[in-house]
Amino acid sequence: MNPKEIWSNLAVSDLNRTTNFYTELGFKPNGKNSVTNELTSFLIGEDNFVKM
Repeated sequence: MNPKEIWSNLAVSDLNRTTNFYTELGFKPNGKNSVTNELTSFLIGEDNFVKM
């Protein structure tokens, strides 16, 4: 089986700290709604692995 998309969902206790961490590492936000009160999402790598 060859997956076409891979998603990673991780629970965190401090969403703002997590968002800042991945932003400072240079990851791209996943669209205009990538940060809400309950979710932050980034695209990682050439194949746009999604980390939420």
